Amino acid sequence: MKPVIISTACMLFLIASWGFFYWFSGVILNDFSDELVNTVYGQISREEWADAEESLCRLSERWETNKTVFYMLSNHSAVRETDVALARLSEFVRNKEASDANAEIAAVSELFLSIRQSEAFSIDNIL
Repeated sequence: MKPVIISTACMLFLIASWGFFYWFSGVILNDFSDELVNTVYGQISREEWADAEESLCRLSERWETNKTVFYMLSNHSAVRETDVALARLSEFVRNKEASDANAEIAAVSELFLSIRQSEAFSIDNIL
């Protein structure tokens, strides 16, 4: 009976840990995506390039501090692609290329969403 209790406790711990990470990643990635779309996109649309560059720099710094968690617990290629897309976005903003920057904002938002979806409890992820 003791092995059943230990196995059940371990399984409940793993499920609770996954649930916490899923919640945490949702909060963080939704916050990143909202800041990107609502703040940076708006500043680019109004051609406030200095503000957009500053907002993007803050977002990139926050991503750098949190990405180690995603590297440990998520799909590495999606995290790397997000790094590359953020670097491209920074260059587009620095060079004041509005259409390219807007397209890259959409790509980065989609990458944030794909990282989140890769952690969801779904048939696609189980198979």
